[in-house]
Amino acid sequence: ELIDISPQGVAPGDLITAELFNQILSDVNSLKLRVAALEGEAGAPVITRITPSGDLRTGGQMTIIGSNFNAEPRRNIVRIGSEVLTPLRTGSTSSISVQIPLDLPDVPSRFDVSVENEGLVSNSLPVTIIEREFAQFGEFDVGPATVPDGIMRPEQRLEISWDVTADTAQPDELTFSLQVSNAQGASASSWPTPTFSPASPASIEVGQTRTVTMAVTPPAGARAADLALNVTGIEGRATGSSQPPIEWRAGEPLVASSPNATISITNTSTAFIEVDDMDIGGNTFHGIEMQRDALGRIILELVNGNAFGRAGTFAMSAFVESNAGDWDISTPDPSAISSLPSGADVSIDVDVTNTGGTTGEVTFLRVEARQTSTAGDLETFTTFALIPLRLT
Repeated sequence: ELIDISPQGVAPGDLITAELFNQILSDVNSLKLRVAALEGEAGAPVITRITPSGDLRTGGQMTIIGSNFNAEPRRNIVRIGSEVLTPLRTGSTSSISVQIPLDLPDVPSRFDVSVENEGLVSNSLPVTIIEREFAQFGEFDVGPATVPDGIMRPEQRLEISWDVTADTAQPDELTFSLQVSNAQGASASSWPTPTFSPASPASIEVGQTRTVTMAVTPPAGARAADLALNVTGIEGRATGSSQPPIEWRAGEPLVASSPNATISITNTSTAFIEVDDMDIGGNTFHGIEMQRDALGRIILELVNGNAFGRAGTFAMSAFVESNAGDWDISTPDPSAISSLPSGADVSIDVDVTNTGGTTGEVTFLRVEARQTSTAGDLETFTTFALIPLRLT
């Protein structure tokens, strides 16, 4: 058909329609396949089609269908544009499956795909490749903090480290931020932006653990603040936060909750409402809302997960960190726990009421478990939970 077209078939000034142009492209592709078939008779590989049809995404699979491919996949060379993919792992004499590189340059674009084996090169077919659609789910687990020794002071540089593990479906890039709450003496907004090592964005593979170190200088006049690390992935689809927060107190040693035990809320009475995303000063907490003058009970679980593998003896306490005169906090029941085996748990009840606060008032309830036994090689430690309480 192409041979029968006269060079004088289109004159200057004639309208070149998309229909005509597409027909010419179709004829050219058909001609390529015929030439490839002739070359295939001489042993060269031939590509007849590529699946899936339509736009392909980086990181996705592409299957090349044809003939004369080498039965050993690793002996085939696939070219996507100027990128060479070898060795291949799956395929047969009539099909080859390859993964499109995530870092394929010049995406989105149209690329020619070809196959070579034993020095013979196939025809090429065009494909359009676009960037992958990021489909992330899961979370980042932030481990216990490593804190410096010594007394904390305003305007004194502070370094804290955490281990962050990617419990996610895809590799990701981490962005770090400092969450300041319960600030006294200087507002949370007056705390400077910290520096992080590694700097954001920091790449992380699925299941990988990376150590993140934060450096920040508390502002002049600061007396107290609770500090936590927030971790966010690409597009915010996976997040993580260190819990409980680090208690920074001017004039005191920096204290982190020990990872050798955990305290968590398991239930509350009907007077209380648990809120997963309580906003306090622009930061998000898992907290409790309660009505003024209502008596409510918080039920917590203490788990002895100490690394020493021994039973622990715990002294329990509970108190609020601010507006103490407005709150009545009961002694935890039980207040003392003896010989709690490693890995075992026990339920703790704390009754709370407020008689003098105003609507919207917030305080943090601190529930502590102090492990006091020194039997064998067991060491003493303190684990605590900070629970925001807000009046409604």
